Amino acid sequence: TAGFLPHVVGESVGRSLYYVTYELLKRSWGNFKANGYRYDDGAAVVSWKGDSSCSTTFISLQERMVCAAMSGIFCWATIFPLDSLRSRMYAAVAEQQQQHQPSLRRTLLIDTIRTMQRERSFYRGFWVTVLRAGPVAAAVLPVYDLTLETLSSHCPQ
Repeated sequence: TAGFLPHVVGESVGRSLYYVTYELLKRSWGNFKANGYRYDDGAAVVSWKGDSSCSTTFISLQERMVCAAMSGIFCWATIFPLDSLRSRMYAAVAEQQQQHQPSLRRTLLIDTIRTMQRERSFYRGFWVTVLRAGPVAAAVLPVYDLTLETLSSHCPQ
């Protein structure tokens, strides 16, 4: 269907960026704290050093939320043009169906890109999305993390 290619690319790249950035930020923060920053009780973060040794540092829920918010903002800032393109393609197909016109899906992607370039609308609504992305990610990713840790602690190795 129309918008499938931008959807697949946006979701696969976007989700990869989302989780990888979150993990990298958590581990970087854990390394920062392990090298002299005072820390309180929190969840363990395992950070790997170049000599294959492993150190464990604890980061709090609030620190996880900051890492998650930054990850969400970075992810949406990266994939926003693809998401805009996908939305416009879906809208174009819906409009064609409403007007009972035959759909020209072969040229829809190219036509939509050209229209969006002409209108300079790849980033329309960007700030609203980015402002929403931080709080959403700050709520979702730490809950995922804590759930995974809880389930892992109850499962025998």
